[in-house]
Amino acid sequence: MASAGNHGFRSAFRTTAVVAILATVLVAALAPESKPPAAAGWTGRESHSSP
Repeated sequence: MASAGNHGFRSAFRTTAVVAILATVLVAALAPESKPPAAAGWTGRESHSSP
């Protein structure tokens, strides 16, 4: 890795931290919010009984 050779071994960890922060921000900004279906009860099944 050229970065580790020029800037020391710790730069690999700094680079990883920066990439992780950027990925977290991008996922938080671009991922759609998921919502549970309206008919789901506390068990996760539909609230009406099936025959």
